[in-house]
Amino acid sequence: MKGIVSFLRLLPVAICLLFAQQSLSVENWVERGLSLLKSERFEDAIEAFSIAIEGMPDEPRAYNYRGVAWFYKGSYDRAIADCTRALELNPRYADAYHQLALVLAVCPDKRYRNATKAVELAQRAVELKPEANFLDTLAAAYAEAGRFGDAVETQKKAIALLRKDGETGELAGYIGRLRSYEAQRPLGERYIALRREGNRDTFKELDATAEGGESTYPYTIQICSLRDRERSNRVVTRLRKKGDPAFTSPAHIPGKGDWHRVFIGFYETLEGEGRAALAFKKRRFRYANVVKKPYAIQVGLSDSGEEQKKLEADLRSKGYQAYSIRDGRANGRIRLLIGAFRTEKEAASLIKTLQEEGFKPRVVRR
Repeated sequence: MKGIVSFLRLLPVAICLLFAQQSLSVENWVERGLSLLKSERFEDAIEAFSIAIEGMPDEPRAYNYRGVAWFYKGSYDRAIADCTRALELNPRYADAYHQLALVLAVCPDKRYRNATKAVELAQRAVELKPEANFLDTLAAAYAEAGRFGDAVETQKKAIALLRKDGETGELAGYIGRLRSYEAQRPLGERYIALRREGNRDTFKELDATAEGGESTYPYTIQICSLRDRERSNRVVTRLRKKGDPAFTSPAHIPGKGDWHRVFIGFYETLEGEGRAALAFKKRRFRYANVVKKPYAIQVGLSDSGEEQKKLEADLRSKGYQAYSIRDGRANGRIRLLIGAFRTEKEAASLIKTLQEEGFKPRVVRR
């Protein structure tokens, strides 16, 4: 009898130890799932989070993270279901509001998008945790809803927070998305491509402004140089479909003739450019080199997306792959540029040809 009493006294302790071991196991599976998720091993991550859920069915983090994995795997209905379940388990779980908002704002399958709901969820996430990544999602939701003014304002707040906290690793991507909103373009199906390894570091037309209000992006990355103009244009077209801000630039090399260089991106700092170049080399761009080309030829300045697209199409029909940069001195209007050049004289060599083709070009600093 005395032995039974002793056992009963120890039973609560044993139960507590059992639950502690179970919780530790669940935490390990959640951490393992997160590691797999970061490595883009989505199926393995889903399995890890599922094991965690079996061990503790009321763990909201496991549902939310599994929702992230489902999203990147392309199972959008399951992603929505898991994030929704996470919120049911914890109505103050900011990360789940954020993730569900993201799915509804930028899902590659338009059938799952719901801009109004995405804005509501993202606003709630920001109320609970006013962090840069939640503001980033709120901006994406605003853009999907067509509220580009709100998207731009919100994205600038997110960028300011990143800079304040010294988190510059993601800064370029944030500014790339700002650039999209300023051009009145929601992210939509481009989102996943822009966030993947490599592209995450290439869609980064940096928005930092030099003192005096003049935007300057002197650095770019040269991918290749081709004699054939049409071939260089095809290379740019393929890169743009992958989310890379690519463009061509004609060049006359004494003794070697006319060439057509292919560049990607435009950057304010050499540091940001260097990180992007490394990312390209990981993607097997063997000759990705950082170059300083501070001049370009401006052929248009507009605040109308349609006007810009028309001019860009006209340029493309004549063999030019132009690109856009916001003009910090012109109330956010968009500059349409051609090429990247080391000196003003080098850039000016193309002016006469463009004038003959009916454009109004001038040499500018990028």
